[in-house]
Amino acid sequence: MRLLPGRAGALMQSPPRTDLWRQAGRPWSVPGICRGRAARLAAALGVVALGLVTPAWSGEYLVRSYTRAQGLPSATVRSLDQCPDGQVWIGTPGGLARHDGASWKPIGSPDPLPWSDYMYVRCLADGQVVALAPHARATLAVFDGRTWTFHDGPEMLAWAVLYSVPGLAATLVDGRPQVLVAAGADGAYLWDGQWQHLDAAAGLPGHEVRGVVAVAGTFWIATEGGLARLDRNGLDTSVNLLIPPQARELRGIALGPRAATAPPDLWLAGVSRVDRLRGGVWSPLAPLPGPLAKQAGTIRLAAAGDGAMMAGAGLALFRVEPMTGASERLDLLSGLVSLGANDLLCDREGLVWIAGDRGLSRLLSRRFATYRSRHGLLESEVSAVAEVSPGVVTTPASRCWPARGSGRFRSHRWRASQRPASASWTLSPTGVAASGSPPATGAWGI
Repeated sequence: MRLLPGRAGALMQSPPRTDLWRQAGRPWSVPGICRGRAARLAAALGVVALGLVTPAWSGEYLVRSYTRAQGLPSATVRSLDQCPDGQVWIGTPGGLARHDGASWKPIGSPDPLPWSDYMYVRCLADGQVVALAPHARATLAVFDGRTWTFHDGPEMLAWAVLYSVPGLAATLVDGRPQVLVAAGADGAYLWDGQWQHLDAAAGLPGHEVRGVVAVAGTFWIATEGGLARLDRNGLDTSVNLLIPPQARELRGIALGPRAATAPPDLWLAGVSRVDRLRGGVWSPLAPLPGPLAKQAGTIRLAAAGDGAMMAGAGLALFRVEPMTGASERLDLLSGLVSLGANDLLCDREGLVWIAGDRGLSRLLSRRFATYRSRHGLLESEVSAVAEVSPGVVTTPASRCWPARGSGRFRSHRWRASQRPASASWTLSPTGVAASGSPPATGAWGI
């Protein structure tokens, strides 16, 4: 069982996980639970056995956020990816780091990398990692699991990626890594041991490259003039015959839930909507929410584990239901550490990671039960929670004891002679057992 703060400071329960905040018998430290009135703690502690009722589940989010305090090299996270071993790599202005499931480990210590600002990172199917540093040499670093090798980029690439990289993609071709860097108005740069520049003169359908993805030895390139495919046979733009002319102005690209199919499942962000290209068939997927449609720059997309689409840019992030087109904005009020998204990742568990300018957030779940005063709490604002035994938690209360009867809560006010001599409670479906010293006024429970 897990209890979390709601938007109004209410008590929230989510499905069991053993890796977060479980401290039996001690108060939990939950930032933001008191919503600015931490000093108003009630004098007594009560007990809640939340498993005794079936709550109404809602769409609140459980978010785990990471900043420098949790071990990130920098609060600004530009990119992230997950390797075949399950570790998540991030690129920041302060360098690379990887998450082993428990903590963040900086890359380049004790032997430092030649540059600290490897901000863009991608993992390959064989476990190799590639990273790009947007400095004067635009150095590409390749890690084979044991050693790093470094490859300086051309001068024009260094200028093009100095401030922003719309996309970085990597794949294996004949067992060797190939990397494609989206360079915005300067086209794209391919590294296959040597650097090659790709632009409209080389066959791209547009001058500005706004996103790239890679799957099974093939790159897919989104431009303002359409979509291109790049493989060992060269550039191919015939795929645009499948896309209506009014939908060829692209602002981003991502692999959909069925990326492993051939041809792959592609999500294409356009001017006002996201379309889908799957199995050689184009179809509209969902409209872009208004704030995203109005923003300039690349649209980041990711397919969440529950089938929803995550769509974001520098200052906005939305969860979109492809079936209905309904959208929900995610921001600081949702528990995210940053506004918008520099990059998005859906990991093997179907959880979404969001890279932002103030840190990294991970959406762990959106199945919560919210308990407020209308459900029987004395007040909707809960200031502290403690678990005294498995399934039994205590929380401050000050006025009365709401008890459950006939499927509803009812309140009882203590008389002085009826106050249980207890500050420690155990609830069961048949009664309440207590021992210890008396509470000051009362308690609440289910």
